[in-house]
Amino acid sequence: MDRREFLETVAAGVATTPIVVRSGEVESGGAQAPAAPASPGTGPRLRESFNRGWRFARQSQGTGALGSFDRQNGEAAEVEPRFRNAYQPEYDDSSWDSINLPHTWNQFDSRDEAPGYWRGIGWYRKHFLLAGQYSGKRVFLEFEGASSVAEFWLNGRRVGEHKGGYTSFELEVSGDVKFGEAANLLTVKVDNLFRDTLPPTVKSDYTFYGGIYRDVWLRLVEPTYICEAIWLTPSVSESAARLEVRSRLVNQTPQAQDLTLVQEVLDPHGELVKRFSLPVQVPARQTVEVTQDGGALANPLLWSPDTPNVYRLRSSLRAGSRLVDTLENPLGFRWFKFDAQRGFILNGKRVQVQGTNWHQVYPGMGNALPNSRHARDMEIIRAMGVNFWRTSHYPHDPATIEASDRLGLMVWEELPVNKEIGDRREYTGNVLAMADEMIRRDRNHPCIIVWGIAGEVNAPLSVAKKVIGAVAARYRQLDPSRPVAMHEPRGEEIEALVDMVGLGVGKATDDKHRRFPNRPYLVAEYSVSTMGRGIYGGGAESEETACENHEKYLRQLN
Repeated sequence: MDRREFLETVAAGVATTPIVVRSGEVESGGAQAPAAPASPGTGPRLRESFNRGWRFARQSQGTGALGSFDRQNGEAAEVEPRFRNAYQPEYDDSSWDSINLPHTWNQFDSRDEAPGYWRGIGWYRKHFLLAGQYSGKRVFLEFEGASSVAEFWLNGRRVGEHKGGYTSFELEVSGDVKFGEAANLLTVKVDNLFRDTLPPTVKSDYTFYGGIYRDVWLRLVEPTYICEAIWLTPSVSESAARLEVRSRLVNQTPQAQDLTLVQEVLDPHGELVKRFSLPVQVPARQTVEVTQDGGALANPLLWSPDTPNVYRLRSSLRAGSRLVDTLENPLGFRWFKFDAQRGFILNGKRVQVQGTNWHQVYPGMGNALPNSRHARDMEIIRAMGVNFWRTSHYPHDPATIEASDRLGLMVWEELPVNKEIGDRREYTGNVLAMADEMIRRDRNHPCIIVWGIAGEVNAPLSVAKKVIGAVAARYRQLDPSRPVAMHEPRGEEIEALVDMVGLGVGKATDDKHRRFPNRPYLVAEYSVSTMGRGIYGGGAESEETACENHEKYLRQLN
């Protein structure tokens, strides 16, 4: 079976609505072709879109009269009788809606006249086949985002749960999937219910949509594979850049494997400019970590807003002449510092930060945006003169980060640690897991400049200090190359836990900077105007007054 036939099998499966895939096009009543994979399946590794041919049904009971103000889930948290066996293969889903991902059940809630938005439980099912020739490979399902708690069953067996609506994650289902002509059934139960131990918790300036609202991928690899490859640049200058690569290799076979780990650096034009390798033995059923010193690369093309030069790091695992696995990551050479007196220094020069905050929503789509819409929004942001954006207030779709690399948009990426905090230990455990997922996914992107914390925490100081301290420590443990920042820490004891503080413009911030001259401050957010929807002609909530207030604040900021 070639790659095209593999994709046909994955996409069509035994879905009720037939989808025929040929030569990268989709025929399904005029449906749009799926976006090309970010890392296409080449060699022994296959990675294909898993977005098409799903079934969906939403439960009847939900909260929503008060939207995100609701703190009591009541009946909305219970599995209704008609869904109690929805994870079983024999369950009849023929009456469910036929959908493709990304998908949310809230796409119109925030656009209508009714206050609030629906929060409850939704169910997804996908029937699929995997060709027999892939038997023996390891099988992973990659979810870029499911909001906000997801539970998974494959062929009737529970295979996992994920908490957190904004971080990407994966499930290995190798032991439960069937190959050949036997049908597989994946069932996903998703809810966007209130939990005071899972951020974001309560009412904020955005809607907590529900659903599998980002892409899903199917990945097949050999039993021995590259789990991850991380690049570091211990030193960078215009004349030379040192490169170090840290990899994790997994061997799930019963025999030790003698392998060669090859690293290749491709410049922004796709030309090979550096290659280095290392022999490595991976014991049976073990994971090993390998560090490779790539030496210096002469005269690197630097990454910046004006020169967004993105290299590629291609990591390959070989057994003799046989290619076992390959993995590609973006790579960028730059050095930077937030100087408390001089401002932001990038590649030895001061760069004026011109920033914005952005949410992952669009009219009529909710947060279930296609990658093309994400990329277009980044292009619009860059075109209006922005060189820096904050992922308010959560990790965004991978497409936005990939576009930021390409466009030269520097990124403050953050977790939604703000507002209410329930049980501190459970809350902290959930946030630390989210931190692992955020940094593991995006630390190889040169556009990421700051790891952030949303801020404005509504909790006693003793609780806030422990939570923020734990998150900041985890950030530094996972990636000490980038500073930790927080918007509105609400107290100098919290400010002391992070490397950079986000505050508004005014005398209080100026006074604070004089008292802490070595602490960088940045305007991470400001709200100087409130307006009603479509109110014109002057007045307190009109568009005109809002624009006037905005311009006054910008003059003060400048």
